[in-house]
Amino acid sequence: MPELNRLPCILTFFKNIIAEDAMCLAAVDQAGADMFMQEGSLIFSIAALHQLLIDTSVMSYGQFRKALYASTLNADLLHYGYSISVFSSAGHVDQSYYQLVKIK
Repeated sequence: MPELNRLPCILTFFKNIIAEDAMCLAAVDQAGADMFMQEGSLIFSIAALHQLLIDTSVMSYGQFRKALYASTLNADLLHYGYSISVFSSAGHVDQSYYQLVKIK
């Protein structure tokens, strides 16, 4: 199974969102209802993140979700002053929303 940390596109995507990269923000605008910007924070479902960033022939949604939770993504984002937290819990990770937030 591919490990998330071998997929630099995940961290790069969040770094580009932090930097307000126009192409990444446009991709978010086109991603649909499960990924959007709100008051400067990226709000997303895990499924929407997977759909936007991962080729399903490389990593299934289940593999992605498992790798995401086992990854060092939040620790990596701390170096940039950000973290991912729960935005809206629906009782199951597949129905919950998460947010990229600046640490104050």
